[in-house]
Amino acid sequence: MFSVAVRAVTASFRTCEQCGKVFLGVRKICDACFAKEEQEFELVSDYLRDHPNAQAKEVSDETGVEVAHVMKWVKEGRLIARINYACERCGATIHGGRYCAECTAELGRDLQKTKAALLRSNDGYYSKR
Repeated sequence: MFSVAVRAVTASFRTCEQCGKVFLGVRKICDACFAKEEQEFELVSDYLRDHPNAQAKEVSDETGVEVAHVMKWVKEGRLIARINYACERCGATIHGGRYCAECTAELGRDLQKTKAALLRSNDGYYSKR
């Protein structure tokens, strides 16, 4: 027998981040903008399949999809492309994600140091015995 943990998702009134329309939902954008974005994603995905070495500007010029959308999908890992852009932390050239390998490692080390410091400074709450 399998057990599955399901998190309850409650729809609420939101304002679409793209068009400003008020809608009931769980996403950050309304259904119309979501459908348009998915259509644009398919255009970009098809173009990159035929032109795997294309850069973001070329993809945008050929598909009519904004460079910002193309970059968002690459950073989210939704598009696998050979598009170069800058690490958000140090500016090094990267091909995926938000940070280069060095910054990712450094952020991980900093996080571990912070975690260790918090455990040491614990006033008895949630302490190990």
